[in-house]
Amino acid sequence: MATLILSGEAAFAQSTSSVSGPQVSPGSAIEFRAGAAETNDDTVFSYRLSGAHAITDTLRVRAIAGWQDGENTGPQFSYIEADLLWQFYGREPYAPYKSALRIDVRQDERREQQRIGVNWLNQIDLTPHWRTRLMASVDKEFNSANDDGVTLETRARLSRRLPNDMRLGFDLYSSWGRTEDDFSNQRHLGGATLSGPGPVDTNWTIGALTGLSDAAPDAVFQFRLSRSLAN
Repeated sequence: MATLILSGEAAFAQSTSSVSGPQVSPGSAIEFRAGAAETNDDTVFSYRLSGAHAITDTLRVRAIAGWQDGENTGPQFSYIEADLLWQFYGREPYAPYKSALRIDVRQDERREQQRIGVNWLNQIDLTPHWRTRLMASVDKEFNSANDDGVTLETRARLSRRLPNDMRLGFDLYSSWGRTEDDFSNQRHLGGATLSGPGPVDTNWTIGALTGLSDAAPDAVFQFRLSRSLAN
């Protein structure tokens, strides 16, 4: 059972994750994400709904709820989360380098534990068409049998702007495991995403990733739909 829970958690995180940008957008926004991850033991469908609001031009708050449905586990409410994003560099619209810190606080309902995460988000405009995003995360779990040490994760994206405001990206997700375990359970995935504008101020993203290490899911499919509520 513990193996199924941990496998499902990894699949859930990767199928609804993204390589986040550091920029605080004005106003509010809502976003729905769905994904599927395939492993040798199960196919897990994951869903996430979030709402975000910019308090100032450098601070944003967000609330997130996630749930999933697996062939072996059935439908389950997974977690609630709140985060605070502080963009401390590159506020100018055309600044070539932007950077932010994000603090996450999560209540995991399935594993009955809490988690606090610190994330460093960066975006570099290499040319008018090419840009890269880099993330580094440190997570600490509480009320868990495995709460010793911290979990380290990095994410990277290289993307190119296409006609009609579409963007093609190449992503790499790397979970380096828990420091207490000498990084023995590393999960690495790589793949591509395509995003673009939709009707009524919406934006969509689709993605497909493949496992690059034994501990990673075999395949991950992503879908995101967001809508700006800015005045």
